[in-house]
Amino acid sequence: MAWTSPTTWSVGAVVTASQLNTQIRDNLRYLKGLDGAVQIENTLQPGYGFNTQFPAAAISIPASTHATSRRALFAVDDWQFMQDFNGNGTKDFAFYQVSASLRRLVIDTSGRVGIGATSPTGQFHVKGAISNWIFFEFDALAGVAQTVLATSSLSYAMAGTAICRPSNGASPTTTSLAANNPTSFNIYNDGGGNNCQLTYASGGFTVARTAGALTYKVSIFLQTL
Repeated sequence: MAWTSPTTWSVGAVVTASQLNTQIRDNLRYLKGLDGAVQIENTLQPGYGFNTQFPAAAISIPASTHATSRRALFAVDDWQFMQDFNGNGTKDFAFYQVSASLRRLVIDTSGRVGIGATSPTGQFHVKGAISNWIFFEFDALAGVAQTVLATSSLSYAMAGTAICRPSNGASPTTTSLAANNPTSFNIYNDGGGNNCQLTYASGGFTVARTAGALTYKVSIFLQTL
């Protein structure tokens, strides 16, 4: 049902039920969105609370009430800004380009940011057509391997730096990760049975304690081609 331009009433005019239904009831239904999408013919300029220090949301888009999905989105021409891209209840966030059918930027529920990387494994992960750039950190790293860069990533050369601090209070180590061919690196080894390693296998990298009982604070910057 479309919007009906309201009549300008004059004093003494007789108003019929049909006119009231069309110009008041039906127009209110239209404004509430009960009969299709509401079309704004001029600029929508929300102003509520803009002059306060902590204003409430000027525009609030609720999530889907579907049994599983929590999808919510806002579209601007070729772009969609959305929550729960996969419609599975995960409240991640994405900038989606419709014409390219690609998520150009994602933020997962842990706060990890990916540009070109739809499943970022580090705090900041940039993935191009032939290369990766990633910042990864992990606190209290133990014997369980943590993914720094997923397998099947294109990896012909690598460069970067790893900083590793052991839980025994020993001085942190800084390791250069430069190599013409991707390879594994010991990023901490005290010569006394304690070792932490960045491991390369099948085009990807993991990091874990490989010997001893210490835990580690690890920060890794890695670039691959």
